[in-house]
Amino acid sequence: MDGLYRKLLLREGEKFRPSLENKVAHQHEREISLLTVWMDRERNANIFRIVNEEIERLRTAGTKEIRILDIGCAYGNHIFMLNARYGGGRDIRFAGIDIDPKALEFAKAFSEAIPGYDNCEFSEGDVDAGLVFEDGSFHIILCSDVLEHSQDLAAALRETARTLKPGGKVVFTSPLKNSLFKTASKILSAVSFGKLEKKYYDGGTKPGIGKTDKPEHGYGHISEMNLKGYLKAGAEAGLAPAEIIPASVFSGSMFFDRHPILLACLVFIEALHRTFRLVSWAHGVQIVFVKKD
Repeated sequence: MDGLYRKLLLREGEKFRPSLENKVAHQHEREISLLTVWMDRERNANIFRIVNEEIERLRTAGTKEIRILDIGCAYGNHIFMLNARYGGGRDIRFAGIDIDPKALEFAKAFSEAIPGYDNCEFSEGDVDAGLVFEDGSFHIILCSDVLEHSQDLAAALRETARTLKPGGKVVFTSPLKNSLFKTASKILSAVSFGKLEKKYYDGGTKPGIGKTDKPEHGYGHISEMNLKGYLKAGAEAGLAPAEIIPASVFSGSMFFDRHPILLACLVFIEALHRTFRLVSWAHGVQIVFVKKD
């Protein structure tokens, strides 16, 4: 068991990514940048807080079985971490779907091999093609940096809302279309004739692992919106915003880590952002939607 556990948990066969982290989220990098760690840590902390509050509310209300869906679960990161924290009561069942069968192989193997994860189920699925679950199946649904890859984000949100119980919550995370970071990046890319953009996506390592012109289905950012767009799409799906949390200003890259003065300046800007929490500064946003009764 120990050898299998290490193989599953540490993914020792993958030289550059020995962790449970979702490599799809960092698919262009050989290492995890400091800004990315900072960004992911806050995002995950918000998810855990929101889910924990909802679980406690449901348990207090006497809900016998709490069902949680993770759309775009990849390797099952969020499900495994949430189950480790809150699944001990055995009254919670998790379901994860993803379009990547290789990622799901890992998620299934982990849940089958490690004691205490038999309440976690994984299956291949695409929200664009329609979810296989019945109406009102789940109390909580996670969409963490997923629906911006959808062909039609508004339709995907409607399909997500269909499977949510009345009064249930969707924890939605997505990049913002015209963020300060993206605007600055476009200007810097233009004045450098694309050289800075290439270094950012390559992580400052070597050519060949950077941005692609034609991303695979399910990976390109093709449906990004501004905050008003996300809120409008949610309203059309019968979802009302209960909480809006601006994300970090920047999206991390090893390019920043290799330039200490630049990194220090970015961290200072991030610190200011944590104080004022301006959506106009944010690279992305987390929205807690509640399904209307």
